[in-house]
Amino acid sequence: MEIATFEQLKNAIENANDGDVLTLIVLNDLLFASSVVISRSLTIHLTNGSGANEVVLSFAAGGNFRHFSTNPNGTTALADVPNLIMTIGEGIVLNGNNTSGGIGFNSSGGQLILDGCSIINCVRSGSGVAGNGGGLWVGGHTAICTLSMQDVLIANCSAINGGGVFVNDNAVCTMNNGEISGNTAIQDNSNGGGVYVFSAANSFTMNGGTIKNNTASNGGGVFNLNGIFTMSGNAAIVGNTGSNSAGTAGNGGGVYNLGGHFTMNDGAISGNTTARIGGGVRNHGAGAVFDMLGGEISGNASVGDAGGGVTNISGATFNLYGGKISGNTSAVFSGGGINNQASTLVMTGGEISGNTASSGGGVLNWSNARFTMEGGIISDNKTFAAEGRGGGVFNFGPATFTMSGGIISGHTTASYGGGINNSGADAIVAIAGGTISNNTAIVDGGGVWIDHGSLANLVVEPGAIFSNNSASRAFSRNPIDDELYFTHSFGTRWTSPFTQGYNNYDISYINGTPFSLPAVAIANAD
Repeated sequence: MEIATFEQLKNAIENANDGDVLTLIVLNDLLFASSVVISRSLTIHLTNGSGANEVVLSFAAGGNFRHFSTNPNGTTALADVPNLIMTIGEGIVLNGNNTSGGIGFNSSGGQLILDGCSIINCVRSGSGVAGNGGGLWVGGHTAICTLSMQDVLIANCSAINGGGVFVNDNAVCTMNNGEISGNTAIQDNSNGGGVYVFSAANSFTMNGGTIKNNTASNGGGVFNLNGIFTMSGNAAIVGNTGSNSAGTAGNGGGVYNLGGHFTMNDGAISGNTTARIGGGVRNHGAGAVFDMLGGEISGNASVGDAGGGVTNISGATFNLYGGKISGNTSAVFSGGGINNQASTLVMTGGEISGNTASSGGGVLNWSNARFTMEGGIISDNKTFAAEGRGGGVFNFGPATFTMSGGIISGHTTASYGGGINNSGADAIVAIAGGTISNNTAIVDGGGVWIDHGSLANLVVEPGAIFSNNSASRAFSRNPIDDELYFTHSFGTRWTSPFTQGYNNYDISYINGTPFSLPAVAIANAD
């Protein structure tokens, strides 16, 4: 059926019978006066028949309507229309003209297929469902609804939550390439500037494509609430902002994963910013799991707090299997690469490098957190504060850092603990293996700094390797501490020319007697 006016389109869909198959060919631009309400189980194919690259379906000023909606009046709660199938093809542009627009699709067992179309300048306002999903709201109600997006643009839309896309219960979404950009969750403390995944019954998979330049208080790019989110195909979440309107609060510039499962196979989370914690990623809550197998989390910034690249907080788990966390900045506090707070961080591979913070240039581990390093590389991270501590890792008790493999190398800190700083009550470090090398403390503890009164909280096993670490001075071990030393340090491979580890070059030692080293040894340590 050829469509030349808005009225023809509205009548064709709203007067159809259950089970009808409609192929609607839009011949020219259309001006919408209200929503087109879909209340029956139809199959709808909307295509561009204008002969031009695009045909624009736009809204007149006023109203709070969606272009297409399963709601009887198009404004409030969305009714469930089971087994609805809708395809919107290449060159169709839904333009809300910053007054209305978008799609509200609630269908148990339904399918929404967007192929090469665009949804732009759409606005939602009000509370509840009416205020969510600026460009697109999709849900399955009692049975799975699938959303497939191929080379789709969703841009410059706004809503209370889910400025670009709001994924409601029982929706399984796939984004193949395309772009979700410039969208906004408009209220303070709102969620998901680009995408909001609402519940454990939902999933969103990015196979390529970009989520960029979106803004929300929480999750500027993506807010994942208990759902499943997967990045693959070199997908990118870039240039998003987590901030309120005043720029004083905000979390998870790129991604806020609250109780959900986020898998990053490859791609990039980069160039994102937050006003508080988690410039790239905030992984939050006891059920939250972030698995990083590849790709990069890079160039992100926490402007006002901690965790330039990643904040892992409140019982969450972050597994670093591969990929790279690099070039991130915590502008005020600690944890340039990762801020691990009251949570679990496991590193079996990958790299944390070139990050910057006041302390804990690579990793801040604190507040009953546990960091287990079995492999991978932590290297060349920096602390910028005059009292900056822990160029590689700042373990601030109560907290536990366990290292059985991997490399911590190439750090410099202005004060204590070039590679690792272990401070605070019940701060425990156990080093069973791996290499700590080429780290420098301008004051004490080139490899590891620990307060003399807490030496019992550091255990070094024979498998650990220390080499070429340096500090401002060297110490010999005081004989009164021999029992402590021999029951906690079993290492045999120390920075030359030392034969024991509490030498201040490898491990800080403030109860000994300083002695001078030949100039060549200090040069080698550099």
